[in-house]
Amino acid sequence: MTGVHKALGSSKIALQPANGTSTQAANYCKKGQQTKEEWELSKENGSNFGLNFQGEEFGEVPTPRKRTDLDDLCDAIQAGKSMSEVAQIHPASYVRNYRGLAAYQALQTTTYQHETLHGIYYWGPPGTGQYIKIWADKYACTGEINGGVVKLIHTTFIITSNYSIDYLWKDDPVMANAIKRRFKAVHMTTPYMFKEPNPTSILIEKANHIFGTVPMKPRPRHTISKPNPGLESWRKVRSQNSPPDPPEDKDEHKGDPSESKNEDKQEDENVNPQP
Repeated sequence: MTGVHKALGSSKIALQPANGTSTQAANYCKKGQQTKEEWELSKENGSNFGLNFQGEEFGEVPTPRKRTDLDDLCDAIQAGKSMSEVAQIHPASYVRNYRGLAAYQALQTTTYQHETLHGIYYWGPPGTGQYIKIWADKYACTGEINGGVVKLIHTTFIITSNYSIDYLWKDDPVMANAIKRRFKAVHMTTPYMFKEPNPTSILIEKANHIFGTVPMKPRPRHTISKPNPGLESWRKVRSQNSPPDPPEDKDEHKGDPSESKNEDKQEDENVNPQP
């Protein structure tokens, strides 16, 4: 309050922080000798409001803040609308405030615990389509995003890898069995490229088909005609880890290479005799 006293030019003026609106604060200053009981009961509507009031009022009392586009966007988030729907309400305001709106939506999201979590483990060589992952957990949890965290709401947990569960935990069978109890392993072997719809929707569709929730739609597979470097690299690693092939039987007597050359020369002379 020291700065306010200096601005008013007197330190004898009683100053207190206002706990209400500007109009309520002005009425309190103008109540005069109105009793405390009447003020608390009737405020400015009391019969003695302004009794023997001596003072001067100048300026304009600020009016309450008008609603803005941002208020409408926040109300839409509270109503449970998606960010796409929120953006359609006031696009320009959404573009200016999308980071804050995303953070506000993350705060409004409630987590829950569910007992129908599906675990699927896709594995195979590079280029077979197992590069999309959707994180999840049975218990209420959060997931990291750029610049913050969000609360996860999920029903399917998909892990993708180039190697099988047994290969990754070949030295720890206890861990491998624990992973197998929680995931249904799906081996992907044929290289193909995705077209519409995107890879995420295809993996989720496969997951629903595996657990019998949604029938799997037949989808054409687009084979890659050119060599796949990732697949060849994976095959090379597998061949290095595989046991060597048994040695081939070799002839005990190879013979002298010069004898073979002499025989070939003799055959040529027989076919084309010299004059």
